[in-house]
This record gives sequence, C-alpha cells and structure tokens, in this order.
Amino acid sequence: MAALEQLKRSAVRVVTTMVATILVLGGTAVSLPTAAAEGFGDGCTEYMVYLVPGTSETTTNANPSKPAGMLAKVGQELEREFGEKVTVVYVPYSASAYNKGLSYKGSKSEGVRKTAGLMAKCPRSKVGLAGYSQGAEVAGDVAWHIGHGEGPVPAATVRAVALLADPKRGNEKLVGTKVDGAGVAGERKGGYGSLEGRIKWVCDEQDMYCNTSSANPFVGIIGKAVTGATTDEVTPLSGETPAGENGLDSLVSDFGDTDLTAIGDKASELKNRTAALTREGADTPSKDQLNKIGELAASLNKTYSSTADIKNFADKNGARTLLTAEKNGTPGAQTADVLDTLDGVDLGSLISNTASIAETTAGLAGGDMSSLSTGGEALKNLASMGLTVASESEAVSSTDRSNLAAATGVLGSLKVSTVIDTSLMALTTVLSTDYQGIFDKVVLLGSQLAAMDANAAHTSARELNVLLEPWVDLAASANTDIMPMAADMVAMIPDPYGVSAIASQVMRVLAQVDIKRLADNVGLAQEVAWSVVKGNPAEAIKLVPIGLDIGSVGVQSVLGGLLGRPVEKTGTSAVSGDLLNMTSKLAQSVGGVQNMEDLGQLATDAVDFSSFIASNVHTSAYTSKDLVGNLNSVEYMAKYLIVQLGGGQAETTETTEATDPGER
Repeated sequence: MAALEQLKRSAVRVVTTMVATILVLGGTAVSLPTAAAEGFGDGCTEYMVYLVPGTSETTTNANPSKPAGMLAKVGQELEREFGEKVTVVYVPYSASAYNKGLSYKGSKSEGVRKTAGLMAKCPRSKVGLAGYSQGAEVAGDVAWHIGHGEGPVPAATVRAVALLADPKRGNEKLVGTKVDGAGVAGERKGGYGSLEGRIKWVCDEQDMYCNTSSANPFVGIIGKAVTGATTDEVTPLSGETPAGENGLDSLVSDFGDTDLTAIGDKASELKNRTAALTREGADTPSKDQLNKIGELAASLNKTYSSTADIKNFADKNGARTLLTAEKNGTPGAQTADVLDTLDGVDLGSLISNTASIAETTAGLAGGDMSSLSTGGEALKNLASMGLTVASESEAVSSTDRSNLAAATGVLGSLKVSTVIDTSLMALTTVLSTDYQGIFDKVVLLGSQLAAMDANAAHTSARELNVLLEPWVDLAASANTDIMPMAADMVAMIPDPYGVSAIASQVMRVLAQVDIKRLADNVGLAQEVAWSVVKGNPAEAIKLVPIGLDIGSVGVQSVLGGLLGRPVEKTGTSAVSGDLLNMTSKLAQSVGGVQNMEDLGQLATDAVDFSSFIASNVHTSAYTSKDLVGNLNSVEYMAKYLIVQLGGGQAETTETTEATDPGER
C-alpha cells in the first residue's frame, strides 16, 4: 500500500494551484484601432493578426491594442516587421477559470465568440491567428470552423495559425520534441479541413496541460471536468454554452477580479472623500464627486460580497482544513491566516454599508444637486457610513500585504480546487480502508460494551480508532455538499477493474454516515473503559448506552443492517444501500490489479502533477528553452507568423519537427 500512502500525502496540495493556472459573457462590442487601408474596410489593414491571451492574461473590457500576456512579444515583433500594414488585436475576453463569474468553458465560449466577431470585420485582410493556453483552445476552435468552411473569414485569407500549449491538442505533429500525450481537454475531431498544413502546435514535453497521457489518469479527468470537455464537439462560433452541462458550474465564483490588497487604500479614500462632504467651508458636492464615492463603495461592495461568498464556502466545506494543513509560508497557509482574520470582520455590515453608500450617491447625483448642503443629513449619513466602513475594514487593511496577495490568488479557484482535492483524498481513503476489519471490530466492540467487559472494550476501541482515523480526517475536510461531485470525478477515472466506479459508490454512501459521531463514541468508549480498568467500576454502567449509540450510527448498520434500522446522519435522510456488498466488490477489484500498478499509477500521477505545478513549466518553458535553433517557443511563433504573412526570411522557421529524443 506504499503507493496509496504516497498518494494520500500528496492529495492536499496537488491541485490547489492547478485550477488557477489551467484553467484558468458580455456582449460589449470591441473597437479596433483605426487604420486607413484602402479596400480593407474601416479599422482593417492589409494584415490582421488576432492573438488570444491565456487564463487571467486579459479581461472582457481590456484594450485590444494593448499587448497582453505570453504573446505580447509576438505582437510586438509583427508590428516591428510590418509597421502600419499590420493591426495586432489582443482578443479581450474573460480569460476566467471559475473565478470571474464564469466557468472555464463559459470563458472559452466567450473567447470563441469574441474572436470570430472581430475577425468577421476584416474578411479581405491577410490573417494570422495565435493563442496561448486557454487562448490556444479558443484560437484552435475558431481555426477548426474556418477550415471546415464555417468560419468568420474564408480559409484562403488565413495564412498561419500558431497554438502554444493548446489544452485541446490531439495527435497533431508538433514543432520541436515529439510527445506521446495529448491535451487535457481532449481533441478536435475531423481534422482542420482547408487549414491543414497552416497550423503549428508548440507544446513542451513537461507541460501536462497539452501533454497528458494514459499514465496520468487523474490529471486527464481533472482536465476534462474543469474545461467542460464532456463531448467531442468544438465550441460553436456563437459562443453558446448549454446550461447545466458541466457538473462543476455550481463552483463558479466572482472572486477573480477581487484584490484584497486594495481594500486598505479604497477604504481610506472612501473615508476621506465622504468626510470632505461635511467639512466646514466645503462647497456643494459635484456630480463627479458623488459618482467617485459611489464607484469606490461599489468596488468595495463587490470585493466584500465575493469574499463573504468564498469564505462561507470555505467554512462549510472543509477547505480551511486543507489550507491550514499546508506548510507555513505557502500560499495556502497564508490564505488560512487571512480567513482567520476575516472571522473577526463583520462582512455583512460592510456589504450593507457599502451598498447603502453606492445607492445614496447614485440617488443624490441623479437629483437636484442645488438642494445639498454640507450640513444636510444625507451628506452627514454618507460621512458616517464612510467612517464606519474604514473602521470595519481596519483588520483587513492592516493584514500583511503578502498574505493578502496570496489569498487573492488562492480564493478565486478555491471552490473547484477543493472538490478536486477532496476527490483525490476520498479516493485514497476509500481504497485504503479495511472495511471488513471495521465491521468485525464494531461488532466485537458492541458485544464487549454490552457485557461491560472494560479491558477488552478498551483494546477494541483503541484498534477501531486507528481504523477510522482516515475517515475522521476526510470528514474534517469535506461534507455531503461536495462529496457527490468528488464521487462523480472519481467515477470518471478509467480503469479495467471497476475500482473507480465502485469507489465512487462507496463515497456516496459513506458521505451520509456521521463518521465524527461514530469516532467520538468509540473514543468515549475507550476513555470510559480505561477508567473502569484503572479502578472505577461504577463507570461501567456508561458502556451500555455508548454501545447502543455506536450501533445506531455506526458502520455495522450500513454494512448489513445488523440492528435492523438504517443509519442516520443528524439533519440528513437515512442511508440506504448495501455497503458491505459494494466494499466486497471493491476489495475484489483492487485485489485483481496486478501488483497494484493501476493504483500506483494514481500515486505517480499526483506526485508528477505536484512537481509540474511547482516547476512553473506551463509558463517558463516557452520563454526559457530553445525550440528551434536559438529561438524559444514565443520567438518561433513570431517568426512563423511573419514568414507566412510574407515577411522575414523563410529559412528562419525551418525546424526538426517531431524529432524523437532518442534519435538525437
């Protein structure tokens, strides 16, 4: 079971950062930079290049002409080569991964719609298209539609497509080193039609987002679940996302645009601006003054509302336990410290006061300004609320800035990362549990307690405590709200023995057992029995009711209904199902795995992914490693686009594509 133990040790910290990295709808029209080019249309130039940034590298309202993210250098090189003949567009979209009010799939769909809409404005220009990470998935989907005659521009106008770290890369030929895996989001079926031969993929062999194989089953499942890749369909150009298709949609938060480090400055400015309204000798406030106060209050309101939402989740779903378990100085531990600080902050009052300030200023600015006076009640109330907000914000404002920065990064993806962490932790717990041993020990302890055999009961209780310890740990870090989602994810893990499917069923049943109450009773039995052994025989009478309670809530009633009644968890419905039968099948399935290789594969998966995240390969590899000659991946993409659009020297992009490392 060494592999299982290795997997369990890795479970807490494997995925917290993942989601933010991988992962990682507004319909506002985007204006392109104006460029005069006869015959190409307004805002269009001879060359139009659309670069789609990756997760968190842009926003819906970003300036499309401002360089953004990993591909900024690509755009700058194109502008240096072609000057006014080229317009580089950095596609503005949410670039969200469950942290900006959108799931990854919703964000990607928005990106596809925005990219197609922008390209449709310039159908006669020569086109280049590129994307990085989530942006590569967006650009690749748009290219697929163009290649099949369904795109916003004719395929003949598209001179080059370059996809860097594409999560939806199939088995297409790569520039550089050959890799065995594919993207975590699956592949685009049916090839690329008319664009075959004009698309280049770049993927570092250590980047598991674009190179995941059967050796990484859990990473593959995480990738498909997080990216919403439940089918082989390519995202439609309309950007439509079927509601409820992704089981993780309920984990979306609005925390992505929140910056906890800015609270202090905003609260202080709000206090000063509202206080100035009633200062002696102050002029009647202008509409701009009131609007600025309203904007500050609305911004703080959004920050505190999203913080309250994510804190409520963390409090109810065991995420704080997982964060607290991380080493001091890590982002998780820093986030746990911030959550501890927030325990002493009245978030409800802050949300209410900031909302009131925003509503009041909007009403005043929209009315008769001449009726306002520095001594008026409306302005006095604003000053009072501004002072209250600043005072109530003090605990957060005075928190170590590095802790606030770490928490800002972690909390946005906390919901989905908690479910993934719980999936891995629950799977290892389910697979490592000695169900028959628990069953036998509970029955034995029950008979010993009924007979008031303190010596034997003390020994059995101690041994049962050890058997239940993994489940007590799991109960502390999860609850029935997220366990079904975790079970769904475990059930998706492909294995030829049925282990994952049965394990997910066991998780669903045991999620309804009050493990903590059972463990508390066993601990109490051990304590009372020890007291009797030590010379307090009067305590023996307590052993019988403890045994009855263990029987009513304990595992043996789930394992076959020995007491003839279902197990109930306080506040939940009764459990049904034959867990003993399921766990027997589970044991048989696990026993059929040759040398535990398949389960060990999960352990290796967890360790490999943890190392991958720590290495920062998904970002660093593409600028620090040479891909072709002395060109790194980003530089190669720039050269490729330049040459395909008619500039530069063709020989600069020649490669040793798909070279097998063993043949070097």
